[in-house]
Amino acid sequence: MRPNSLFYSTVGLCLLVVGAWAQGDEPMQVCTRTDLLYSSPCASLPNLVSRPKPLPSHLGGIAIVGLIVGGDGSTRNVHVIKSDGAEIGEGAVAEVKTWKFSPATYESKAVAVDVLLEISFEEGGKPSRIRVGAPPVPFAHADQVKIWYAEANGAYLREDFPTSASIARRILKAAPQCRGVRVLLGMSLLHMDDRDEGRAAIEDEIKLDPDSSVAYDALGTIYMAQRQYEDAISQFQKQIAINPKDFDAHQQIGMILKRQKRCRDAISEFDKALAIAPTHTPTLVAHGDCMIDAGDTAKGISEMEKAVNLAPNSQTWNSAAYALAERNVRLDLAEKWADTAMTIQSANMVNTSLELVSATQMRMGSSLASFWDTFAWVRFKQGDFEEARRYLEASWSLVPSPVIGTHLGQTYEKLNRATDATRIYAMVLATVDFYHTMNFQPEDVAEANEGLKRLINPSDSIPSLVKQGRVDLEAMGSATLPNPAHDSGSADFTLKIAPEGTSEARRISGSAQFDEFLDALRAMKPPTVIPQRMRVEIPRRGTVSCKAEESECRWKLFAAKEAAELTAKEQASPNALTKDSSPTP
Repeated sequence: MRPNSLFYSTVGLCLLVVGAWAQGDEPMQVCTRTDLLYSSPCASLPNLVSRPKPLPSHLGGIAIVGLIVGGDGSTRNVHVIKSDGAEIGEGAVAEVKTWKFSPATYESKAVAVDVLLEISFEEGGKPSRIRVGAPPVPFAHADQVKIWYAEANGAYLREDFPTSASIARRILKAAPQCRGVRVLLGMSLLHMDDRDEGRAAIEDEIKLDPDSSVAYDALGTIYMAQRQYEDAISQFQKQIAINPKDFDAHQQIGMILKRQKRCRDAISEFDKALAIAPTHTPTLVAHGDCMIDAGDTAKGISEMEKAVNLAPNSQTWNSAAYALAERNVRLDLAEKWADTAMTIQSANMVNTSLELVSATQMRMGSSLASFWDTFAWVRFKQGDFEEARRYLEASWSLVPSPVIGTHLGQTYEKLNRATDATRIYAMVLATVDFYHTMNFQPEDVAEANEGLKRLINPSDSIPSLVKQGRVDLEAMGSATLPNPAHDSGSADFTLKIAPEGTSEARRISGSAQFDEFLDALRAMKPPTVIPQRMRVEIPRRGTVSCKAEESECRWKLFAAKEAAELTAKEQASPNALTKDSSPTP
């Protein structure tokens, strides 16, 4: 589940219902597993006794309907809370109005109750599964919880994951029965690289609500991040069992099979996903890639052309270009698309102001590194190794990832620069431990490992080369600055990197006395190399740390992800950061 996914489909349901029922209006609430925590009375669930008919729409999907079941078993106030399309929702409401229940009871007397119905419709409109559920138990401070949830969801969408996790925990302390919040917490923790705790939070959500398709989606996503692919597929299949028309589940299974180089199996899942969302461009690109792998190059290229026409943005151009380069087909088209992606992204990175650098701007450098890598890889496949080198060195200086480093090492080999290739391959192997939060796996560095074995002398030791590679990685983001005043402490700075070098530096935290380092930061060798034809300005962030007894201070550059997360947290809502009291239910 990606950061732009919304969680209101489950959490918002909890909050909206709670807000209404906390007022104590009739009808009665239905008992839940947590009703003993509350003093208000509750009734049993009503049971459906009529035989539901197929929807006249003949569509498949899920509808969640709220209603009142009266003391005589009839329905009233039937309304859609969520549905897979307006036609499904409207048809469900029309049908539910005709259904009959055995009424709920309280102290052996029939009473009216508020309930939720979750109805899964097969294609053809037949109800395949009906769940009669109790809305969440009411609790005090519901309005406050709504505010917190809005803050948490907003923090998640702007990718301020520490804040969204913190607020989600606050909600659960106040309202532990509130469904869906654990999914938000778990996904926030996943993006913070705390996969184990994130998985535990989502597993708790499934215990609370075993029929939550959102929770299975999130748990599958975490297993994917941990490369536990079979476990991930199992979760997505549970998601499909609840809703056979779930796009995300089919698409994610397809992506896993593609990663496992099982493209022929992946095509079937991509077909199902595209039948639900035929204009989803990442799926079109992945489907096209697999079609080329399966031997239908014309169909594959057609799918990619459709994707870039539907969504002519930098990410789509880049993904399609890289897919063609990897397959070594239509390199002329790949070059055109890769160049377009760089041009679009570069346009977003001019006239950069250091007055207020956003987390999004901090992340743009990572995206640009990916685009440079794609363009270089196309050039590599075309045999222009010198041009590939220039872009790969720039990309590596921005984001020293295994893929980029392996491409650079292979390029050095083609240029007969064996010493440089050996050094880069060793650094690639060192990234596994050096950037431990990125959760690299052996397959990420397999080609670099083979390259190192191919190049080293029999007397060389791979462990010693990797150890030196770690030192080289550390040096990439570090420098020393004179400390004539024997300052003590630290301060954060942002740098603006242009093709000609560091054009500007600005202190963003720490004592004003650290402004004396501004000139030195501008004068030092830029931490990022920019190809000359790329007219961009890239913000980078780092820390100057000094000790009074030492004659030099240390400059340490933040990784792009670390800088973005820190910037997002600093720009978070003051309420989200400062509220730390929680009401008691």
